[in-house]
Amino acid sequence: MMNSNAAIHFFDVSHSYKGNSQKVLNQVHLEIEKGEFCTILGRSGAGKSTFLRSMTGFVQVEEGSIFINGDELRYYSSSLRKIRKNVAMIFQHYNLVNRLTNLQNVLCGMLQNIPSQRGILGWYTEKEKKQALELLDRVGLADFAHKRADQLSGGQKQRVGIARALAQDPKIILADEPVASLDPVTSGEIMELLKQINKEENITVVISLHQIELAKQYGERMIGFAGGKVVIDTTAGFLTDGDLAEIYDVTKEKENTNHSIEKQII
Repeated sequence: MMNSNAAIHFFDVSHSYKGNSQKVLNQVHLEIEKGEFCTILGRSGAGKSTFLRSMTGFVQVEEGSIFINGDELRYYSSSLRKIRKNVAMIFQHYNLVNRLTNLQNVLCGMLQNIPSQRGILGWYTEKEKKQALELLDRVGLADFAHKRADQLSGGQKQRVGIARALAQDPKIILADEPVASLDPVTSGEIMELLKQINKEENITVVISLHQIELAKQYGERMIGFAGGKVVIDTTAGFLTDGDLAEIYDVTKEKENTNHSIEKQII
């Protein structure tokens, strides 16, 4: 029986891409509760991005069922619209429209919630514009509202991406390697901002990361993928070198060197 407090529920989900018999998701079965802050670990190709994108229907899984906030994800337009309205994505490469201002980029986050005709024409109410400006202020970029997105640094672009996600008024935020292109200091600032949003808004946040120290510092729940399977599901305080070895398939020979596992895989 599905937990009534589950924001995300995967029931024996499997998927492989056309032309490749290897399953990128292999009988994934797990629940993520409302308000959790989860970090997803794993090698490149372990299934992390597919796991995230399957929650919005960007990837149509071959087997199993996915439930988002109690609603089963089905691959027809009305179901997808309902799911996507409540799930916002944050991307590694920001996915901003460079020719638009940062305010206009944040307003794009409202497209799921306004009449389609207004969205096509780019018509927003003064209330919506004020809300977008307030969201830019929340991420520290109110002074950059009328600058083009291509005038920003990487960290600033990611802040605009977060403001755009919040403009959607989501119940869940999915972040696919959101700090992979950023320096360590900026990465920490972005993670701190996402953690603050999680706590203040009770928004479920699921983030895939390569930086283990960041995952341990900010993640409450650590989910490790290897070969498309969930191999580790634990809390940050209980994540061991043995867990990391299983997630990253580190050999015993490497484990016995003078370097820590974390240094090997970062």
